[in-house]
Amino acid sequence: MAHKVFYIFRHGETDFNREGRWQGAGHNPELNLAGVAQAHLLTETLRPLGMRIIYSSPLQRALQTAEIIGRELHIPVIVNNDLIEGNFGINEGQYHKDIILTEEYKNWRNLDAEYIHFRFEGGESKYEIMQRMFAAVSALLETPEEVIGISSHSAAIRCLMLQFGLKMKRLENGALLRLTYNDGTWSVEEICDDSE
Repeated sequence: MAHKVFYIFRHGETDFNREGRWQGAGHNPELNLAGVAQAHLLTETLRPLGMRIIYSSPLQRALQTAEIIGRELHIPVIVNNDLIEGNFGINEGQYHKDIILTEEYKNWRNLDAEYIHFRFEGGESKYEIMQRMFAAVSALLETPEEVIGISSHSAAIRCLMLQFGLKMKRLENGALLRLTYNDGTWSVEEICDDSE
């Protein structure tokens, strides 16, 4: 457990992403053609990094991304329900353009500590998502593999990064981060964002 490397990536694009709609945990679209292409591109970035296993959110978009990568790299994919996207409550399925001017949206997007417990009606707070994601990743410290992939979602990953003091406003489809654990110390860096 002295050293682990996690390659954490956001799933490829879905039609909801293209349409500017919030998917959250309650909507489960598949990857579109661009999303499949992003997963293949991500595979080539990950190929030389020595990843031995992928843990994935159960939602189709993340699981499909993980399965494409796993199939091409000949490594197993295991579903972990705690890697699921955040629950955005009443805003799931809504168009960004319809909610971005609301006070609630501004509170959600604010990454300052005083807003970490904010939640949309019926949804999870950033703090709850952060705690869930960090517990899931921390549990993987006990696994035998030293290099692990994690296929998850924008808000889930960005909330996890808050645990390490990293405030990320955006995380594009197919973006990749490296999270390293070394003798009790965590460090994180962005590897690539090929979507722009």
